Amino acid sequence: MDKDLQDALRARYNPDGSALRKLQLGLLDILVDFDQFARQHHIVYSISYGTLIGAVRHQGFIPWDDDADIMMTRDQWNNLKQFIKDDGQISETLYIKGTVHPEIHKAGKGIIDIFIYDYVPHNRCLDWIKTGTCMLLSILIKCKNRIISHHYKRPKPWFVFLPLALPFSMSTLVSWKERMSLWLSPKEMKPEDMVCLYRTGGPHDMLVRHEYGLLLGEPIEMNFEGHLLPVIPQYDAFLRVWYNDYMTLPERPVNLGRVTDETVCAIK
Repeated sequence: MDKDLQDALRARYNPDGSALRKLQLGLLDILVDFDQFARQHHIVYSISYGTLIGAVRHQGFIPWDDDADIMMTRDQWNNLKQFIKDDGQISETLYIKGTVHPEIHKAGKGIIDIFIYDYVPHNRCLDWIKTGTCMLLSILIKCKNRIISHHYKRPKPWFVFLPLALPFSMSTLVSWKERMSLWLSPKEMKPEDMVCLYRTGGPHDMLVRHEYGLLLGEPIEMNFEGHLLPVIPQYDAFLRVWYNDYMTLPERPVNLGRVTDETVCAIK
């Protein structure tokens, strides 16, 4: 992308000192710390989704982006789990927590989502049973979070499932979801096997399938805010599955104005 356009976008959406830029720098701090930890312990991962688009298109954060994501295969998540202590700590500064999906926490800096790809059965019926059950459990986990925190502002359509979540503990729902995510998964995955992301980002998540091989291979390094972070070799094919023409700027950026100085202070 043209440098003048990059500079204009930065000046408009996330200039130095703005609340959004402060949040982005906090997330960058987590990314760099986690990358150091992952390299030290030979954990293979990749930045993903909007964070990956940012690396390819902007060599850093998308100027209006207010979160960061990484992804890994199930076997790499199992490698990472070996280093998670009972309180979630994996290093002096980083903690792994989360319910619907794992999250990397660092005090005063923010949260980064970890997305894990799981096996999809070849049989269409078994595929939809597994996917549908995992999605339902994810919704119930989100409902349980709202029940625990007594947070019912901004009602969502999935609030209709709140009564179903009442009888179960959070740990039970999380355990059921992990077990269902592993259901029918072979001990050894083949590159042509299909994998899916079991989260509740929207109906699109239930439909997207990747060949396992798309996520494999020695990661390449890509500049992200002056740091070299790992990216899957077939990043272009991956991003086109999710976003089609991801190199074209959207007509209207999403989540504008969601981050304020109060948001940043709340993190700290």
